[in-house]
Amino acid sequence: MHFAHLRLCRHSVLSSLFQALAGLCVTVAATSHASEGWGTGAASRPTQFPGGAIVFPSVRISNPDIEAGNDAFGQSVALDLDTMLVGVPRDDTLWGNSAGSARIYVRREGEWVFEAQLLPDDGGANDYFGASVAVSGDTAVVGAPYWEVPGATPMQINSGAVYVFTRSQGVWQQQAKLAWPNGALGYSNYMGGAVAVAGDFLLAGAAGAAQNQGAVFTYERIGTSWVAEGGMERPTNFNGAALGSAVAMQDQTAVVTSIYRLGSTDYGRAYLYTRDADGWAFRYYFYPVNGTAEDGFGKSVAISNHTILVGAYPAESSGLPGAGSVYSYWSHGGAWQQRARFTATDATAQDRFGASVAIVGDNALIGAPGADGISIDQGAAYVFSRSNGAWQEEFKIIDSADSDGDLLGAAVSMSGAHSVIGIPGDDVSEGGIDAGSVIVHVGFPAIFSDELEDRL
Repeated sequence: MHFAHLRLCRHSVLSSLFQALAGLCVTVAATSHASEGWGTGAASRPTQFPGGAIVFPSVRISNPDIEAGNDAFGQSVALDLDTMLVGVPRDDTLWGNSAGSARIYVRREGEWVFEAQLLPDDGGANDYFGASVAVSGDTAVVGAPYWEVPGATPMQINSGAVYVFTRSQGVWQQQAKLAWPNGALGYSNYMGGAVAVAGDFLLAGAAGAAQNQGAVFTYERIGTSWVAEGGMERPTNFNGAALGSAVAMQDQTAVVTSIYRLGSTDYGRAYLYTRDADGWAFRYYFYPVNGTAEDGFGKSVAISNHTILVGAYPAESSGLPGAGSVYSYWSHGGAWQQRARFTATDATAQDRFGASVAIVGDNALIGAPGADGISIDQGAAYVFSRSNGAWQEEFKIIDSADSDGDLLGAAVSMSGAHSVIGIPGDDVSEGGIDAGSVIVHVGFPAIFSDELEDRL
């Protein structure tokens, strides 16, 4: 076991605890290891050392196969309370090269420990099982957007599939596989490129469906069976592309994006749906006020209560192409409006800020996997907090043990006061180039609290 470090650069003051440290960088010690089961200990508050340094509870979990290069462990992540799901889409398994896998970790007595490896019952080489993941309670969902039936015809390649696993007494089993029957009419659907689950409802994005118009398939679990509901109808006069590029769901409210829109303004849109007795109904659409052509709006999406975040890149941010930005939308009395657009205070070209987004209450975690530091594309993640409707940057998280192409922030997820950041390009050993890892934080004091109220 050895220790790596993350640096958190503070850009504003949240409490008297930090007022004396304003403008300083705070070092986070994260345990980096190949074996699984090491944890942060029971402490969930920072330890303050002489000289003002503060160490936050955090842990690095690396790809357990430290010599497995190009696995991309951490390309996708999902967190729900004390259960974490990590996608490993380029893992070589018994199904073939880059068939993919996913790994479940649980937090017990303050420690994150490995619980299960998830594998499909009918995988194949280059399926990229684990390209997307979602978790809700004892249900885990894993997308395999390049799955196709054996001996696929030209009209069946890359149709994609989604697999559902459930946990009972600590044991995970595959409950369902969701796909077009026999891959029919599935030419490059890429179903499962994005997934979301909340209780007994599931969304599967298929951005390549209908000649790249895209689609979102919806399912409801009845007993132990997942029943197809026919999908979300595209809004009237829809003229976008790649619908289902990103999906998010909270309870029975869902947001899905299309990343391109035909016409003079080539930015994407996000669409809000709610579920009633008749299924999922379109309610509202979002677009970037003052958006620019080819903005990349809709690359990521997250929802928490009355707030929706949408990531956009490549985007012009302070004249920097590809720097990226995030748009915030807020609902009051049923009416939605764009409340803010924000980016990193140290934005540079091609950072891809907004490639991943997560939100809990008034706290947001934003990934910028293209950010450069000591190394090219080492990546970064940013913590923002909201007060009086304005989002302010609190910390920038980077890995001081970085290398070129680590892509920290390619995926992020939050649940309560906990968060996880994917680093799919992390070199965990001399032979494990791009094997990947994740960093898990057990709360940021003075930012996260148990009272997740919108201070608008």
